[in-house]
Amino acid sequence: MDDSLTGLEHLLLVGRRLRMDPDDARARAGCLLLQFDLSELAARPVRDYPAESLDRLTVAAALMDAPELPPADAWTLHVRPADPADGPLVTAILTDLLPLMADQLRAWDISIKELRLEPP
Repeated sequence: MDDSLTGLEHLLLVGRRLRMDPDDARARAGCLLLQFDLSELAARPVRDYPAESLDRLTVAAALMDAPELPPADAWTLHVRPADPADGPLVTAILTDLLPLMADQLRAWDISIKELRLEPP
């Protein structure tokens, strides 16, 4: 990532590399900047971004050519261990990790409504 570029310029460069139509790339970049709460930083060089915002910009760049995301309240996390015997271990790990991630998820306006393990 060229740290002298602004967030918007970075997303437009990604769009150009993906051979997106310039108008489509600009529209998509604008949507992603809003979705990831980066619109206030869009005109600042990325070298001045806080680490958390830089992480969100990296995710936004990865989604430049992705289809539109469903609204956050429509997301469901499903975990299906390859070995059913690992279910309790996976549940324990996720139980420990999710609270650590909760503040970051809230900062991104992402809520987890359901966590379930599906048997194979």
